[in-house]
Amino acid sequence: MKINTALAPLLLAASMGVSAHGDIDEHCDIQLNGNLKFENNVLTVLLKDGREAQFIARGTVSIDGNTLPLSREQTHQAQTYYANIQDSIPTTIEIAKEAVSIANTAVVEVFGEILGHDDGLTQEFGHFFDDINYDINNQFYAADGTIFVDTTGFEEGEWVDQGWEQQFEQKIESLIAKSMGKILIAVGSEMLWGDGDADKFGKRMENFGEELEQRLAGSTARISEQANTLCKTLEYADIAENKLADKVEQLQHLDLLTIDIQGQKM
Repeated sequence: MKINTALAPLLLAASMGVSAHGDIDEHCDIQLNGNLKFENNVLTVLLKDGREAQFIARGTVSIDGNTLPLSREQTHQAQTYYANIQDSIPTTIEIAKEAVSIANTAVVEVFGEILGHDDGLTQEFGHFFDDINYDINNQFYAADGTIFVDTTGFEEGEWVDQGWEQQFEQKIESLIAKSMGKILIAVGSEMLWGDGDADKFGKRMENFGEELEQRLAGSTARISEQANTLCKTLEYADIAENKLADKVEQLQHLDLLTIDIQGQKM
């Protein structure tokens, strides 16, 4: 039995929920062609000509402090645009936090099974996931608890900031390297004090990995549903955006969203 063979299904289970963005990608491709900011219930969108347009819930749109004269239909499209982008933010937060929860459960269970749940490295992983949740909250909420988003610091074109996923991968590599000695000792102890059957030990670990995947199946299904909801919500926003850009001269440079659902670009 090789150590990596026994751990493979466990690490697979750990990776099932780590990428919120990856799950969204399975449903649609969301591209930002500029930056947006949502603060104090005001949506600010960077136009392609460098100006900024501000949208509020009742459908009022202003550029450089000047309110645009909109028809009733145009006001309705502005309301639709604002409402769907606003609605997409909590969904995005839930996807990210659900993904972290899945990864947390999986990794802590994996290392707890091998090293013991009271082991320092197992607990270190738990603290790390607490820190990631804190970072996600800071990324999407202001100090007063209201929703706040500013995509300026996001990787270009990305709807979801990928920073925490990179942190996760680096932490996985670091803690696996730190724990390899303990893992070898744990396996050796199992061989010495158990029945000495390496294949049986490997099978037990594989079965544990399969059971863990089954336990996490409901959570991954929820992420899939949330990702589908997010794609549809932003699709409606993209449709409204295109109508505004076509019908309102001052918004002809409005082109924040590009949504591609199952190969059909909006």
